[in-house]
Amino acid sequence: MENLGARLDHGGTGEAVGAMSNLQSLGERSRELRSEFEHLVEPNRRPLWRFCLRLTGSAWDAEDLSQETLLKALGGLYRFGQVLDPRAYLFRIASNTWIDQQRRSRPTAELDTVEDLPAAAAPEASSNLSDAMEMLVRFLPPRQRVVFLLIEGFEFQAREVAAMLRLTDGAVKALLHRAREALHQARQSPNMPASPPTAANKLVAAYLDAFNRRDPEALAALFDPQATNYIVGDWEEQGVETMKKYSLHFWKAEPAAERAEYRRLLARDVVVVTTRLPDGSEALWSVIELELGTDRVLGHRWYFFCPEFLEHAAAELGLPAATHGYFYKDPT
Repeated sequence: MENLGARLDHGGTGEAVGAMSNLQSLGERSRELRSEFEHLVEPNRRPLWRFCLRLTGSAWDAEDLSQETLLKALGGLYRFGQVLDPRAYLFRIASNTWIDQQRRSRPTAELDTVEDLPAAAAPEASSNLSDAMEMLVRFLPPRQRVVFLLIEGFEFQAREVAAMLRLTDGAVKALLHRAREALHQARQSPNMPASPPTAANKLVAAYLDAFNRRDPEALAALFDPQATNYIVGDWEEQGVETMKKYSLHFWKAEPAAERAEYRRLLARDVVVVTTRLPDGSEALWSVIELELGTDRVLGHRWYFFCPEFLEHAAAELGLPAATHGYFYKDPT
């Protein structure tokens, strides 16, 4: 990743300064760098997403955190002169980003101030992180959660975690000890009941009708003129005219049969889009989250280029997932 970092730092200086005034040209060049970056980090995308899921306890928040991590990782390369370990680099950014989010959202909450405690042997090595995940989210302070997951779930060494979080080895071992003890005590806690689903309103019904008729004009008419469409991890569009020119145009031309329904998924009310595989079986194709106004759709988040998220959501639905990679690739 060293050469890519150098290009981000120096590639746009000197004789290229004039061309950089054209933002469209700069955007095209940045997409080329982004494609190279995606190739370099792709082997670590799935472990990163699983880490974000276990950290946040929500597939939606995991997708947001992983996308923010990747943006920061690409944007921050210019600061590094040394060769980076992509896995440690990504996990470090995800860990610190999430801890910072917790600090901002709960300014009075302790992040777990470290005292000089001995790192005693674990009462139980928590290899079954699926069972422990809900307790992690509900009971562990942020730093304990990060340390526990990095060491127990993703096999980082204490010294590596210490470097990521800018702590001493002893502090990391103390946090791990506390996390193990807290999880051991929390195993008897009852589960929280799920919140009940809400019914779709007339605007959602109109959206589903237009979508299932594959009618981009009818769909566009439901959006506020200044609506934002975010194709998660790949593209963002401002305004319905831009949507009609790009995403809705390509959606209309998509040969795969799609069927949309509004339902509860992963504790949110969303549009679930399915398709038929060649053998006739049903598969999850995409997930769409709508931001609804009184009579218009104000925002649109399209989970399409999110293979880990779609696989997780599909498992919740008892379906296979039809995935599409991490970003749009021009077939030409």
